[in-house]
This record gives sequence, structure tokens and C-alpha cells, in this order.
Amino acid sequence: DEFLAELTRWLDVIAEAPSTWPKWPDAPDMVPPIRKVLTDRFPYAIAYQASSSRLWILAFAHTSRRPFYWATRLGTREPEQ
Repeated sequence: DEFLAELTRWLDVIAEAPSTWPKWPDAPDMVPPIRKVLTDRFPYAIAYQASSSRLWILAFAHTSRRPFYWATRLGTREPEQ
């Protein structure tokens, strides 16, 4: 329950100002860029992309795993219309 509450809180924070958070280091150049925010209580990063009308959550990535283990999912969403 606490983990879910933490992630939900961060999703609300991201949604308020998505361009505030830094681009994910070494992420492929994409439009919109892949950004990253680290949670406070748990060792997770949230990978996301944000346009003016949508927020795509790409991964809730454990920070001890290898970088971009989730990157195979990048081509699975529909392009913005």
C-alpha cells in the first residue's frame, strides 16, 4: 500500500509540471524526450514521456537493475495524433 501511494504521489507531481524533471541520461533522442524522476522512499525511478496532451509512463524501474532493461517497450505505444 505504501509503495502504491508513493508512486501515485509522484505521478501527480509529474503531471503538474512534466518538463521539470531531467532527461534520462543516455536515453535515445526521442520527441518527446524520456525523462526520469527518482522516488523518495523506494529505490525506483519513473521513466516517462510527456507531450502537451499526454503523459506516457514507460517504466517503474528499480534503480539496482541494469539501465534500460525496460527499453524494449519504447516502440509499443501509438504515435501522438
